[in-house]
Amino acid sequence: MNTAFLFPGQGTQFIGMGKYFYDNYSPAKEIFEEANNALGFDLKEMCFNGDINELSLTENAQPAILTVSYIMFRFFMDKFQFAPKYLAGHSLGEYVALTCAEAIPFAEAIKVVHQRGKFMQEAINGSTGKMLAIKRNDIDSTFIERECTKESIGDESVVISNYNSPNELVISGHAEAVSRVEAKVLSMGMNAVPLKVSAPFHSPLMKSAAIKMERVLEDCEFKIPRWPIISNVSALPYRYEDDIVEHMTAQMISPVRWQESMEYLENQDVTVVIEFGPKGILKKLTKENASKIDVYSFSIEEDIEKFTNLFESSWKERKLDFITKCIATAICTKNNNDIEEEYQKGFVEPYRAVKELEKNLRERNVDPESVQLQQALTMLESTFKTKQTPLDEQAERYEELFYSTGMLSFFSESTLPAVLKQQRG
Repeated sequence: MNTAFLFPGQGTQFIGMGKYFYDNYSPAKEIFEEANNALGFDLKEMCFNGDINELSLTENAQPAILTVSYIMFRFFMDKFQFAPKYLAGHSLGEYVALTCAEAIPFAEAIKVVHQRGKFMQEAINGSTGKMLAIKRNDIDSTFIERECTKESIGDESVVISNYNSPNELVISGHAEAVSRVEAKVLSMGMNAVPLKVSAPFHSPLMKSAAIKMERVLEDCEFKIPRWPIISNVSALPYRYEDDIVEHMTAQMISPVRWQESMEYLENQDVTVVIEFGPKGILKKLTKENASKIDVYSFSIEEDIEKFTNLFESSWKERKLDFITKCIATAICTKNNNDIEEEYQKGFVEPYRAVKELEKNLRERNVDPESVQLQQALTMLESTFKTKQTPLDEQAERYEELFYSTGMLSFFSESTLPAVLKQQRG
């Protein structure tokens, strides 16, 4: 089950966001408390009982959406212990993806997006900005680009800021210029929906904000993301951790290439997408971009139930996948042991036995038994011991094995490798 996690951006905020998880998932209280301490104000109160206009201010909406999305992600990981193949976030959502992939700590990310919101608001310098979603089946982006160029008059500019799907674009810029394009598309029978944002994101008007943001990002100590993250700017995964500052700075003045990002996921054989955010906005966009991908939004209780049923029904597939990954991990692990007898007995013999086991199970199309799963895991333990694999590398490989297959909950604590138990505390 190749899975991608998606995170929405601003405009998904509403009063009451996150309340379900706050009431039903105890770590949510700690996460909100951490956000409150980082920001210096009561974000939880603003989300649950505040004024929608205050919550929609960019500097408030961004940390609020990041917090709620992160809580939903944590809920999922605690419940299913199942890792994605890719992550992608729409605009602000890319910061959520970086946080969930442990490229930046949550408390630091909250401060960063709070500053990002302030910089964006300051960038319009008293002028009025606007963002508008334009919707039509198979919309002609070239035509919209020409209209934006034509209606950018004097100091007033408007550009395409989001290529969301074949049926939806978003334009951004000075309110007057955006309104002129709006009048044109409405006259042609297209739908036009103003977005609930207080600044024109992903447009040249954000240049001063991008300069300030770059300084903030350069002070952050980003780590290599735990899972690949698709960049809004390139519609491809980050190649290096050093790319993060460059891409996240450019993101502020560049269009979000969401349609291309979803096409990339589809081309990478992603079959399931899970959205973590206050509203199921990206669920609809995903279906418009990649109709064959199954989409579940964890803001919808029914979708949580549906995914739970899917996950539980895929045990056989994931058990076989676990055995296959044990084999692949064993063969790919570097050998540091020159003693041939130990190598044959500790690696070659158990490896061949599990390889034959996997072949037999797949030919007979049967559900692996517990003892067979334990045999595969024991073989991998023996491989690491025999090949003298460093403990930190063992821990990393075990974590990838268990979380990529969602099999951690299948094993009792006593049967897990010692190095993995130590890592889990």
